[in-house]
Amino acid sequence: MPHTCAQRTTPAGHLVYCSVVEMARCHRSMETWGLEQQMTEEDTVHVQYDAQEIQRSCLRILRQSLDTGLPILGVVVILSAVLFLPEFPGQVAIVILGILLLEAGVWKLAHHVLPSERHYHALRYETDRFIMLVRQLNAAALMVKAHDSPTHHQAFEDLRYAMQQTVDRIFAVAGRTDADLAAERGVMVSQGGIAHQKEQGIDTASPD
Repeated sequence: MPHTCAQRTTPAGHLVYCSVVEMARCHRSMETWGLEQQMTEEDTVHVQYDAQEIQRSCLRILRQSLDTGLPILGVVVILSAVLFLPEFPGQVAIVILGILLLEAGVWKLAHHVLPSERHYHALRYETDRFIMLVRQLNAAALMVKAHDSPTHHQAFEDLRYAMQQTVDRIFAVAGRTDADLAAERGVMVSQGGIAHQKEQGIDTASPD
C-alpha cells in the first residue's frame, strides 16, 4: 500500500516524504509541460507545412490545367471563327487570338504569370548544373574510350573535380531558401566576409 504524509510516524519522516513527493510531482509536471509545448510546436509546424503543400498543389493543378486548356481553347476559338463568322476581318482577328492562345499553352507562358512555388532556387540551380556535368562526363568518357590521350584524360579529371565541387555546394544549399542564403550573405558582409569569400574561391578553384 502506498504511504501518504498522514501515515508517517515522525515529523522528520513527514517532512522528507512530502519533500520527495512534491519534487517528483514538480518533475512530472515539468516533463508534461515540456512534452505539451513540443507537441504544440510540432503541430504548428505541421499545419504551416500542410498549408504550404496545399498552396503548391493548387498552383501545380492550375498550371497543368492551363497547359492543357489553353491549346484546346485556342483550337476552339479558331474553329469558331472559321465556322461561325462570315466577315473576313472578324475571322482574322479571332484566328489570331486563337493562335496566341495556342502559343501560350505550348510555350507555357502562364507559368510566368502565376506566382512561383519554388523556394530553393540555389538547390535547383546546382542540381541542374550537376545533371549538365553528368552529360559532359559521359561525352568525356566516350572520348577517352575512343582516343586514349592525356588531353582527354585531363578533361575527364576536370569534370570529376567540377562534379565534386557541385556536390559540396548541393550539400551547402540543401534546405535553405533564397531568404536564408541572402540573410547569411548579409551576415558575412557585415562581418567582413567578402575577403574571406574571395580567399575561399581562390582555394577551391580548379588547379588549371
